Amino acid sequence: KLDAFVKTYPNSTLMPYIYRDFYLTDYALKNYAGAIEYTDRQLALGGKVDTQGRLEASVARAQAFYVGSSSDKSLQTPDAQGKARDASVQGLKTLDDWKKPDPMAADQYEQQKKGFKVLFNSIAAMASMSLKDYSGAAGYYKTVLSIDPSDATSHFRLGVVYLQMTPPQGNDGFWELARSIGLKSPNGPNEQQVRTYLKNQLIRYQQPSCDKLVDDQVNELVTLAGSSADRPATLTIPSAADLQKARDDTANFLPALKAGGNAGKVMWLASCGLEYPDVGVRVMEAPVVEGDNVTMKVFRGATPEEIEAATAANMEVKVVGQPEAKRLEKDAVVRFTGTLVSYSQNPFLLTW
Repeated sequence: KLDAFVKTYPNSTLMPYIYRDFYLTDYALKNYAGAIEYTDRQLALGGKVDTQGRLEASVARAQAFYVGSSSDKSLQTPDAQGKARDASVQGLKTLDDWKKPDPMAADQYEQQKKGFKVLFNSIAAMASMSLKDYSGAAGYYKTVLSIDPSDATSHFRLGVVYLQMTPPQGNDGFWELARSIGLKSPNGPNEQQVRTYLKNQLIRYQQPSCDKLVDDQVNELVTLAGSSADRPATLTIPSAADLQKARDDTANFLPALKAGGNAGKVMWLASCGLEYPDVGVRVMEAPVVEGDNVTMKVFRGATPEEIEAATAANMEVKVVGQPEAKRLEKDAVVRFTGTLVSYSQNPFLLTW
């Protein structure tokens, strides 16, 4: 009937009502692309539609795009994404012009305005991300979170956006992902899936050799993000470049680990799981033998004098399948190739 009306009366002054019926009907039929087509026709009428009508059409368009874009390929093209973002920006401008209807309570009006702002900014953010405009997407998501800081899904999406930037914004990205978990929102993304994504992105970002240290970082981030809305200024997530820089700083290897703090954390993250050749040490105690396995307490210092003056071990070396190592005696100076597996700052002990 609507098609027949348009065919018979293409210039009718009733078109604002006809297009509204079109997009509401298409939405109900789950023809989201059709609904968007008629919201656009409605909005193209400009001044022939009052502010309330333009706002309703903008809201319907945003909702249709949100629901339909995940399955309708026609809504996944760059053109469709660009139009969705433009329409949402225009929707925000229309919202600024929207006055409270007389019958509506003031608090209801404010709540609706907040809801519409979240909707328009969310669609603009989603479209910007699809268009690889990550900076724009981040801005829209931050606006959403300024309205509703407890929106776990937007925290997750903002985290993804930060990590897609060139270069990745690691500190902000990992914090936002952790915050989406820490909020424990029943309407948020699946916690286990976000944890897995967070871990995989950390591995990609840092390229460390110890999986356990990645798990420790994930747990630390989630704990912090569950107790604070803001990322601590002291929290830094080292990148692969930061870890390589620490590995290259061989003179500072032991001093950094002994000092602990952030420098020690970075050095251990850079070193754990790596194999080091030709490590020179002094055997501090007679080896402990268990079958073919031998455990030695040894000391390594920066200079031969420091090694000679040592009175206690600062390393433990576990030798597997080399029973001849049991012949080593106290105070023997030896070299080995080994893989770092654990570290204690106080008392200081490295395990190989």
